[in-house]
Amino acid sequence: MSSNEVDEFFKAADEVARKACEVRNWNRLNPLLKEMYSARKGQGAFCNGKKLKCSSVKDLGQALVATEFGSQRDPEILDKKFRNMRSIIEKAHGIRTGGSAALGLCHVACGRVDAFFESGMHVWDIAAGGLIVMEAGGVFLDTNGGAVDLMSRRVLCAGTNDLAQQIAKSTEIVEFERD
Repeated sequence: MSSNEVDEFFKAADEVARKACEVRNWNRLNPLLKEMYSARKGQGAFCNGKKLKCSSVKDLGQALVATEFGSQRDPEILDKKFRNMRSIIEKAHGIRTGGSAALGLCHVACGRVDAFFESGMHVWDIAAGGLIVMEAGGVFLDTNGGAVDLMSRRVLCAGTNDLAQQIAKSTEIVEFERD
């Protein structure tokens, strides 16, 4: 159970199946904004039935980037996350935190933000959003800029690979125990 579920903050995720290896169909609910995000592999991503398209921003200097701190309070991990945040703040147009990794990915898919990165969340926080981002035309990667490993607890997604690679080069890897 995520801290958002424990704290009843957003009640953002209504995920029944947790098949992480090959997600083919998934829905994600944001009840506060009355938004239902959905995607089916090869058929696109949607919010309340409207087809989604990621932004086309390629330059970090023009990008609005979202991230989260997560629930981990280990001083070394927090120091790395603060350094990553500072590095992005110094280069990006803006940075946001919204309280939910799952919705952060959905916000990339609909173009509200240009990119999202985080370390420390769990597979159930990102599997659905990853499919939604990819079906909206974005990239779903590891924070090192390579192929995502859902069990690594690290994610970087963006509307363009150019933007994702700039973020990967601007941040350091934050390691967590695998899911």
